[in-house]
Amino acid sequence: MKKLFIGILTLFIIVLVNHLISNSLKISFLDMSLIIGVLFTTVIGFFSTEDNIYNRFLNYWTSISIDKETTRNYGLKFFKNTPFFVSLAYTLVAFILSIYTYWDYFFTA
Repeated sequence: MKKLFIGILTLFIIVLVNHLISNSLKISFLDMSLIIGVLFTTVIGFFSTEDNIYNRFLNYWTSISIDKETTRNYGLKFFKNTPFFVSLAYTLVAFILSIYTYWDYFFTA
Protein backbone atom coordinates (compact mmCIF):
# COMPACT_ATOMS: atom_id res chain seq x y z
CA MET A 1 0.00 0.00 0.00
CA LYS A 2 2.88 2.34 0.80
CA LYS A 3 4.52 1.70 -2.58
CA LEU A 4 1.24 2.38 -4.36
CA PHE A 5 0.85 5.69 -2.52
CA ILE A 6 4.44 6.68 -3.29
CA GLY A 7 3.95 5.75 -6.95
CA ILE A 8 0.76 7.79 -7.25
CA LEU A 9 2.39 10.71 -5.43
CA THR A 10 5.40 10.57 -7.76
CA LEU A 11 3.17 10.52 -10.82
CA PHE A 12 1.13 13.43 -9.44
CA ILE A 13 4.28 15.49 -8.82
CA ILE A 14 5.65 14.78 -12.31
CA VAL A 15 2.36 15.70 -13.99
CA LEU A 16 2.01 18.83 -11.82
CA VAL A 17 5.53 20.03 -12.62
CA ASN A 18 4.97 19.25 -16.29
CA HIS A 19 1.70 21.20 -16.27
CA LEU A 20 3.21 24.20 -14.47
CA ILE A 21 6.25 24.41 -16.74
CA SER A 22 4.27 23.90 -19.94
CA ASN A 23 1.77 26.59 -18.93
CA SER A 24 4.43 29.07 -17.86
CA LEU A 25 6.43 28.59 -21.07
CA LYS A 26 3.31 28.38 -23.29
CA ILE A 27 4.41 24.99 -24.67
CA SER A 28 2.26 21.93 -25.24
CA PHE A 29 1.95 19.49 -22.34
CA LEU A 30 3.01 16.63 -24.61
CA ASP A 31 6.09 18.49 -25.83
CA MET A 32 7.31 19.05 -22.29
CA SER A 33 6.38 15.60 -21.00
CA LEU A 34 9.38 13.85 -22.53
CA ILE A 35 11.81 16.48 -21.25
CA ILE A 36 10.32 16.48 -17.75
CA GLY A 37 10.22 12.68 -17.71
CA VAL A 38 13.89 12.39 -18.64
CA LEU A 39 14.80 15.07 -16.09
CA PHE A 40 12.90 13.38 -13.26
CA THR A 41 14.21 9.92 -14.17
CA THR A 42 17.78 11.21 -14.23
CA VAL A 43 17.50 13.03 -10.91
CA ILE A 44 15.74 10.16 -9.15
CA GLY A 45 18.18 7.66 -10.62
CA PHE A 46 21.11 9.82 -9.53
CA PHE A 47 19.93 9.93 -5.94
CA SER A 48 19.00 6.23 -6.01
CA THR A 49 22.60 5.13 -6.32
CA GLU A 50 24.92 4.50 -3.45
CA ASP A 51 27.84 6.33 -5.01
CA ASN A 52 26.63 9.81 -5.83
CA ILE A 53 28.25 13.23 -5.44
CA TYR A 54 26.52 13.86 -2.12
CA ASN A 55 27.98 10.68 -0.61
CA ARG A 56 31.41 11.44 -2.05
CA PHE A 57 31.30 14.91 -0.48
CA LEU A 58 30.36 13.48 2.92
CA ASN A 59 33.02 10.77 2.70
CA TYR A 60 35.67 13.34 1.84
CA TRP A 61 34.88 15.61 4.78
CA THR A 62 34.49 12.69 7.14
CA SER A 63 37.88 11.31 6.19
CA ILE A 64 39.45 14.75 6.70
CA SER A 65 37.78 15.23 10.08
CA ILE A 66 38.97 11.89 11.43
CA ASP A 67 42.35 12.26 9.70
CA LYS A 68 42.08 8.91 8.04
CA GLU A 69 42.29 7.87 4.44
CA THR A 70 39.38 5.72 3.48
CA THR A 71 39.22 3.16 0.76
CA ARG A 72 36.42 3.56 -1.70
CA ASN A 73 34.43 1.06 -3.60
CA TYR A 74 33.90 2.43 -7.10
CA GLY A 75 31.17 -0.05 -7.91
CA LEU A 76 27.79 1.46 -8.58
CA LYS A 77 24.98 0.05 -6.47
CA PHE A 78 21.47 0.97 -7.54
CA PHE A 79 18.57 0.92 -5.11
CA LYS A 80 15.36 -0.16 -6.79
CA ASN A 81 12.63 2.20 -5.72
CA THR A 82 9.11 3.00 -6.82
CA PRO A 83 9.61 6.67 -7.84
CA PHE A 84 12.34 5.71 -10.29
CA PHE A 85 10.20 3.08 -12.01
CA VAL A 86 7.18 5.41 -12.13
CA SER A 87 9.23 8.20 -13.69
CA LEU A 88 10.79 5.72 -16.13
CA ALA A 89 7.33 4.49 -17.16
CA TYR A 90 6.17 8.12 -17.54
CA THR A 91 9.17 8.83 -19.77
CA LEU A 92 8.55 5.77 -21.92
CA VAL A 93 4.86 6.62 -22.36
CA ALA A 94 5.78 10.22 -23.21
CA PHE A 95 8.34 8.98 -25.74
CA ILE A 96 5.83 6.66 -27.40
CA LEU A 97 3.17 9.39 -27.52
CA SER A 98 5.69 11.87 -28.94
CA ILE A 99 6.69 9.45 -31.69
CA TYR A 100 3.03 8.76 -32.49
CA THR A 101 2.12 12.45 -32.53
CA TYR A 102 5.07 13.65 -34.60
CA TRP A 103 5.45 10.61 -36.87
CA ASP A 104 4.25 12.47 -39.97
CA TYR A 105 6.47 15.44 -39.22
CA PHE A 106 9.68 13.40 -39.14
CA PHE A 107 9.01 10.40 -41.34
CA THR A 108 6.92 11.54 -44.30
CA ALA A 109 8.58 11.91 -47.63
